[in-house]
Amino acid sequence: MPQKPNIKKILKKNPKINAKQLKEGLELTEQLRALGLTRRGYRLASPFARKRVHIVEEFDSDPRTVRLHRY
Repeated sequence: MPQKPNIKKILKKNPKINAKQLKEGLELTEQLRALGLTRRGYRLASPFARKRVHIVEEFDSDPRTVRLHRY
């Protein structure tokens, strides 16, 4: 489980942060989590679960297709 952020350490490393706003933001985050809201996440499909490309057309019928042969 992730550690809970330590406000003193955060403020010490970032002097431009307003302590009051940081505390309000952390409290709001806790309230939203209590309501059941979670982070969105990456929503990436694994390489084995994603769809593969299927070529439906025949290339022989397309006049733009060029095939190079080795001699």
